[in-house]
Amino acid sequence: MSTSSSITAFVLALAFPSIAASQTPSARVHHAQASLADGRVLVTGGENADDLVAWGAGNARALRRDTFVFDPGTGRWSSAGRLTHPRTQHTLVSLPDGTVVALNGRSGARPDPTVERWDPAANVWRAAGRLAQGRFGHTATALADGRVLVVGGVRDGLGGSLAGGNVLQSVELWDARTQHATAASPLPVALTQHAAVRLDDGRVLVVGGTSWWGGIGPARDPSSSRAFVWNPTSDTWREVGAMSGARAHPAATLLRDGRVLVVGNRVGHDQTECAVTDSDCASHPIRGDVSEVFDPRAETCT
Repeated sequence: MSTSSSITAFVLALAFPSIAASQTPSARVHHAQASLADGRVLVTGGENADDLVAWGAGNARALRRDTFVFDPGTGRWSSAGRLTHPRTQHTLVSLPDGTVVALNGRSGARPDPTVERWDPAANVWRAAGRLAQGRFGHTATALADGRVLVVGGVRDGLGGSLAGGNVLQSVELWDARTQHATAASPLPVALTQHAAVRLDDGRVLVVGGTSWWGGIGPARDPSSSRAFVWNPTSDTWREVGAMSGARAHPAATLLRDGRVLVVGNRVGHDQTECAVTDSDCASHPIRGDVSEVFDPRAETCT
């Protein structure tokens, strides 16, 4: 099977589970996925699409515990066991030893602070500690030493307005050896729906995102065009060259030459959904055609 055919099968199987002959995930949203060292893809949790529409986000009826592995060589799915408890809007990180950790997310209306770890040899999930702060809408980035940098996110799943804000500056480091988390230096600004990628020199780049989630929208555009780099040696953040425009939900990919490609999603006000005729979307358009490259040597975006 070609790479393009494998990717097509993977996408279609998530959206239309009846097309696959093997064990296939039900149609779902807010799940997490991670590439494994052997080229397979692990998919975990999320919310059943039909139940989500019927009962709303975070409802126990919609939450999933099942996990699956997709093999692009065969185009087939197989079970990867069950999470220790339902989890949605979480992050999934592959570690150098071949295990995979699921961090944070939601197990209901409230953010989940727990971590669990998948053992591919035993095909089971086991509890692996917890973070100090429950969160979703965060990023989790594997470091070279086996630690995981967990950045930002949202601390209130009910869409309310908490004192100090719903969006977090909080940053934590989860250690694969001890399965404990420790606080790291906070972000210079609160962010969620941002992107993060580890650079070749070990630093971590954080780009885009928004400072608002839930409740009444702010008068000013909360989306961010800023970029920050975290140094693991000094545990410090430094602002670097900004992007050409603000974007929430961007994707950031490390290129072979060490630069980072940033693409999508919205340039302007971060709206969860809108129609093409919506006046707000007309004034703050979705700009999927805008992409730029971050150069870690020059620390600029072009």
